[in-house]
Amino acid sequence: MESSAAGQHPSGLYWIRAGGGAEPADTLAAIFGVDPGDPGILIFDFEGPPGIMAPHCHTEDIAAFVVQGRVAFEVGPGFGDRLEFAAGDCIFIPAMLPHGEEIIGEAPLAARIASLTPFETEDV
Repeated sequence: MESSAAGQHPSGLYWIRAGGGAEPADTLAAIFGVDPGDPGILIFDFEGPPGIMAPHCHTEDIAAFVVQGRVAFEVGPGFGDRLEFAAGDCIFIPAMLPHGEEIIGEAPLAARIASLTPFETEDV
C-alpha cells in the first residue's frame, strides 16, 4: 500500500513524512498538539533488531518517530495492509489498534516513542 508524504489509513493510523533534519521531539509533540517541552508528554527511546513482532496493540494513543532504520506496519483486516516507514517518518497509532510490525533489512530500528499517558502493550 502506498504511503505518501502524509496520510491516514482507514484504521486510524496516520503518518507524516517529516524527512531528514526534523527534530523527533518537535514532531512528536506536534502530533499530540503540545509544546516539545511540555511535561505532560512522555518520550522514550526504542531500539529493536531486524525481524517480525507479534501482532499487538497499545492501551493508549502513541506516536513513533523513526530515527534510524526501516519498519513496516501491518494493519487492517487480516493485517493485510502494509505501510513502510523510514528515518524521518512519524507514525500515530490509535489506542487498541491491532497491528503487526516488521523491522526491515539488516540494520536495527531506532525510534522515539511518545504518549500523553503511560501505556501497556498487549498481544492480540
